[in-house]
Amino acid sequence: MRCPECKEEFFVAFSCRQRSCCPSCDQKRALLLAHRLNEEVLADVPHRQWVFTIPKRLRVYFRYDRKLLGKLCRAAYDTVCDVFRLEIEGDCGVPAMIGAVQTFGDLVHWHPHIHAIVPEGIFTDSGHFIAVPDVWKHRAEEFWRERVFSLLLDTFKIDDKTAGNMRTWKHSLQPSRL
Repeated sequence: MRCPECKEEFFVAFSCRQRSCCPSCDQKRALLLAHRLNEEVLADVPHRQWVFTIPKRLRVYFRYDRKLLGKLCRAAYDTVCDVFRLEIEGDCGVPAMIGAVQTFGDLVHWHPHIHAIVPEGIFTDSGHFIAVPDVWKHRAEEFWRERVFSLLLDTFKIDDKTAGNMRTWKHSLQPSRL
């Protein structure tokens, strides 16, 4: 490793437990987090993994403005809320979600996307779970698309012409593996 200020260099062992580059350390942290989520956080209800992706053309904006990654995760949760609102009447509860931003793909290339664990239902204010096993998955794509376009339009990363052009693409933005 090299310090950007003083330029001093030092060796970091591969089992560093801090640098997220050691496969064994990274795997151990992932397993410990999964165990903690399962034992202490997640309710004993059915869950589903959602993966929210964006097209290559839009990824560059998230690379050079990392604050957008948090907003992207919020857009994913808002999309989940929108989908469940189609199923429930009134304001009887909210969906839960654990989202994680991942910024690379299988080939370790820049590919920001959100992995989310979402219960198959909503939780009422009193903590009761209402199962909603068949959400409007096909509507998630259009909600996600509009949330991402709104985020990039509001931050002046793209213009209306770009968003309009991309809306005509068959698979411009979609959450996968619903």
